[in-house]
Amino acid sequence: MKKSITLSKNNGFVMIEVLVTALLITIGLVGFGGLMAHNFRAGHSSLLSTRATTLAESMAERIKANYTAAREGTAYDNLVTPGGKECSGICADGAAQAQDDLYKWSAMLGSELPLGKGKVEAQVKTLGSGVETKVFVISVLWDADKAGTTPTRCEPSQCVSLTVRM
Repeated sequence: MKKSITLSKNNGFVMIEVLVTALLITIGLVGFGGLMAHNFRAGHSSLLSTRATTLAESMAERIKANYTAAREGTAYDNLVTPGGKECSGICADGAAQAQDDLYKWSAMLGSELPLGKGKVEAQVKTLGSGVETKVFVISVLWDADKAGTTPTRCEPSQCVSLTVRM
């Protein structure tokens, strides 16, 4: 009895199927890896933005707590980090409290944001009724794109700006 081996036209077809499947799985995994990297960057950017908003609100609360110095004087006008001077114990007056606030805010910005900086600008606005009110614009900037520098202008992806009216 002779056994005969017959060759079919489909020889090697299974091997091509396996190679194509492996190629498709590889492409899918590379795409998934890219998607995960993008999601990680977006999540980190969102975290920094949330921290910056919290820090801006922190300074707004400090300004509101020192109402008289903020409303009547120039204690919180043109504050730029890093700066300020820490009070030892209780601050002597509203201006000293403003410098203490700036000092503590500077430390928080530096520790919670990459190259974090902030500034406070006071402006006098006239309302529709003719009444003048003081407005503080609090800006927090950071190095969102890891370029090694903090931006000088407020760009949406690396700056939070908050306005407080007194």
